[in-house]
Amino acid sequence: MNEETKRCAYYGKEKPVSEMFQHTIIGRGNHWDINRNRNVACTVEFTSWYCKGTSCAGNDQMAHEG
Repeated sequence: MNEETKRCAYYGKEKPVSEMFQHTIIGRGNHWDINRNRNVACTVEFTSWYCKGTSCAGNDQMAHEG
């Protein structure tokens, strides 16, 4: 039986779900402010899949920090 696979958001390698975990990344983004009529910086959160037993999630978090 084939196990479902996911792709690591940082490393890009596809692995079985049993070798992956989900982690929430907090980073910088922007949104359109109607009152100011321009883009305004904000904080964004998103959840992705990462390899277990590696520093992929930590490295991706650092990459999203401004």
